[in-house]
Amino acid sequence: MRPRWIDDDRTMRGDRVAHTIIAKWRPWVHYLVSTFRIDSSSAIQRAISSLDAQRASHDYFVTRVVRCSRYGVARPGSEPLLERGYNTIDEAKRGHAEAVTSFSGK
Repeated sequence: MRPRWIDDDRTMRGDRVAHTIIAKWRPWVHYLVSTFRIDSSSAIQRAISSLDAQRASHDYFVTRVVRCSRYGVARPGSEPLLERGYNTIDEAKRGHAEAVTSFSGK
């Protein structure tokens, strides 16, 4: 089923690569697709990577899909419906587009 509307913002701002809200035909069903960069030089990331040897020590990108309100606000602690990691920004942009396509039903 096609979406009722899609608010798609692909402009890069800070660590954000893309941000999309998808409204399905049921009025209470909305998805937030967000792609952002994880900065490996931040203090919290250095602490996490020191505990987890498997964690990447370079910058990487993540696409997450969660249920949200019509304003794009997700509930705190909401489980992601999809979460994928990417090494390059081009992969992240393609992954964001794929996630939007699969959750919008286009």
